[in-house]
Amino acid sequence: MFINYHFSFDVFFVVVTIGLAIGSFLNVVIYRLPIFLQARWKGEIRDQACLPLFRSLCFPRSFCPHCKSPIPFWSNIPLLGFIILQGRCYCCSEKISWRYPLVEFISAGAAIILLLRFGVTEKYIVSLIFTCFLIILAYIDFDYFLLPDELTLALLWLGLVFSLKNYFVGSEEAILGAACGYMSLWLIAQIFRLIRGIEGIGYGDFKLAAALGAWLGWQSIPWLIFSAAFLGSCVGLIMRFRKYSKGQVQLPFGPFLAIAGWFLLYLS
Repeated sequence: MFINYHFSFDVFFVVVTIGLAIGSFLNVVIYRLPIFLQARWKGEIRDQACLPLFRSLCFPRSFCPHCKSPIPFWSNIPLLGFIILQGRCYCCSEKISWRYPLVEFISAGAAIILLLRFGVTEKYIVSLIFTCFLIILAYIDFDYFLLPDELTLALLWLGLVFSLKNYFVGSEEAILGAACGYMSLWLIAQIFRLIRGIEGIGYGDFKLAAALGAWLGWQSIPWLIFSAAFLGSCVGLIMRFRKYSKGQVQLPFGPFLAIAGWFLLYLS
């Protein structure tokens, strides 16, 4: 692991605090965005401002999904609130999913790791943006087998724009990376469909691979796909071995692409 910088405790404290706060917001997006999109697709709303459950991703304030009671400010403090409440809702005592503190912990951990890798630089801020997108995409795909265009295409365009300043790769590599990422998975999907007669990879995965290619360059695509496939295969085998599923194990590919993409960016 590359460690290029050393910082005082104060810097680490600030970064961890910011990382936890970011993780708390990511939890909101992960929970609300799929509901928001599904309502729009089903025609339940014509105007986003009339969304039945949420006026936006930020409003109204967070509430318990069980009893619908607003969450008190003090109990909404990242990680600390979960510990104080012992993992249960303040109002109805229903269990709070471990996912919420886990996302906050991952966000804070990633913020520290990237700080040690890139220092307090523009590259660090850009890598944090990349990380936030990947965390959201990975969790939504895990829950819904869905990689929203609103996120994958935004990540793709950000990769192309940031390539103008050559943060990780140049513009030529980014454009080729986007094309190679999409076409590589598309070809694999067509071969899989011809052999098995079923769809094995979704179009959202193609777009995510294109976005990662825009950030990482075309040279990274073989490593990206191999690493993601290897991780997915290992998790699938573990699930079968531990008898989590009696039949065929179905896993989304997006989370494994996200994990592989993040590590490749870290190593860049």
